Parts: sequence; C-alpha cells; structure tokens
Amino acid sequence: MMAEHTPYQEQDFRDIQAGGFKKRSLLDRLNPFTPFSSKKFVPTAKGQEFLDKFKKDTGKNLVVLPLEKKGIDAIKGAYDFTPSGYFTPRDIVGGSRDPFNRYVYLDPKNPSLYTLAHEGGHAQDKNLLYDPYQRERRIVSRRGKHTRKLPSSYEEYIKGDGRGAMNTFGTELTAEQYARDYFQDKNLQKPSEEMVLNYEIAKGEPFPYDKYKKFNVEAFPTDYPMSFLRDYLRKKDDFYNVRDKGQTSAGIRAGQKFYDDYLGSDFRKDAFQNYLNKAYQTIESKGMDVERAKKVMNMNLGF
Repeated sequence: MMAEHTPYQEQDFRDIQAGGFKKRSLLDRLNPFTPFSSKKFVPTAKGQEFLDKFKKDTGKNLVVLPLEKKGIDAIKGAYDFTPSGYFTPRDIVGGSRDPFNRYVYLDPKNPSLYTLAHEGGHAQDKNLLYDPYQRERRIVSRRGKHTRKLPSSYEEYIKGDGRGAMNTFGTELTAEQYARDYFQDKNLQKPSEEMVLNYEIAKGEPFPYDKYKKFNVEAFPTDYPMSFLRDYLRKKDDFYNVRDKGQTSAGIRAGQKFYDDYLGSDFRKDAFQNYLNKAYQTIESKGMDVERAKKVMNMNLGF
C-alpha cells in the first residue's frame, strides 16, 4: 500500500509568477525618476520579497520592465532564440554602472519569479562587463591590425575563437546559481501538486522528492549555460557541412563522406573536449553534477 500523499505547492517552482504589468499613467511616465515605459510592474508578494532582497543585498533598485523589441531582436540575432528575460549591462541607465538602479526586462505574458531571479543574478554580477576580446580590440584600434598569431591547430583555434561563448557560459551559470540559491533559501524549489499526484498515481509510490531536489540543485542550473557552448560547437560543425547548389550525385556523396569523416575524427573530438574542460572544471568547482553535464554534451555532439 502506498504511503500517505505529502502535499507540495500549487505550481512548479519555474511557473511561480513574479507579478504583472499594468498601464502607467501619463503623469507617471513623465516623471523623470521613473522609467519612460508605458507599462508598470506590479509585483506579487513573492516578487516583492525578491525585489526587497536585491535592494538590501546590493543597495540598488531592481526595476522590472516588459521586454522591448530592440532587446529581443538583439538576442535573436546573436543567439537565434526569443528570450523570456534579459539584462543589458552596458546601458547607461539601468546597466551595471548605474549608481542607483538595475533594469531587467521580463516577458509580460509570463513574468516568472525564476526568470526575475535569473536576471537579478545578472544584474548583481560584477564581472558581467568583462570582454574577452577587449585587449585585441585595443590593439586593432591603436595599430590598425591585430597582432595575434595564426592558430597552430584546430584545438588552438577553437580555444581562441570560442572565448565569447565560454564567457557567456560563465555569466549564465552565475545567474542560474543565483536563482537556484534564492529558491533554495525560500524553500520554493518544489514540484507542483499536479506533478506529484500524476507520478504517484502512475507509479503507485511516493514522489521521489530527494532525487527531484538533487537534480534541481546540481544538474538543472547547468543545462541553459551549457547550451551556449553546444550551439557554438555545432556552428563549427556546420562549417564542414557546406552544400553547393547544382552538385552532382557524386559530389553530394563525396561531401557527405567528408562531413561524416570529420564528425568521427579524433582531431574534432580532442579539440571540442579540451575546449569544454574549462566549463566542466567550473561546474565541478561549484558542486554541480559535472558527469551529467558531460554526458548530455557528449550525446549532443555525437561522442
């Protein structure tokens, strides 16, 4: 006989809402001390609790605004996906150097508390303005050309060319860890009542909360950051999979064989694995599930 069911919470922790947006009055929009936006964020109790904590921890106001088209377009252009939220660190007002405020942008259709906490993690990250290519840009600006040497191997090329993706991985992991820690501290990292009941009815056993919690503490925070490295390496693969229009059948077969040989080559595997080692070391240093991260990445890259 199954043990007595333990109630959890109404929503999965990723679905808890931080608030909503309402139309801002014209007088409010003209106020020089408020953001010039047509919408005003009205937080829930949980949303306000997070905003208060951010203010207490950083001394800055976390101002929540609806997503803007220019921000969405910038992220879609850079990463080919539509964001659920973002923070723009280089903005003069609301960016990382603003002495008073941090502006974060959320999807008005789904302003979740987890997304707010994630973007709050970016907004408090003092390393977010780091540019891995800054030194090279300064050299080019002064001399009119770069001075770096050509890479001696594919491995060295990937390591140099992939600095931007690796930096993004690091900042996203920091934001995910910040959100995870906040949800742990507030005891919000729970499954929904519906999820628990569906599991217990189907399995005839209590929901494995300890395993669920372990996954969301050690594994879940690595998935989104690692996706930037996965997508970067897939683009490197695409370079070897070019197809010219008008190829003959023999040309198509030869091109496919070349691509298949590349995918199975040791030089590709070694270059990718050595590049990813830095990310794995970072994950391990934070006490997260590095073995799962390796397994998922290897599966995605066909290793």
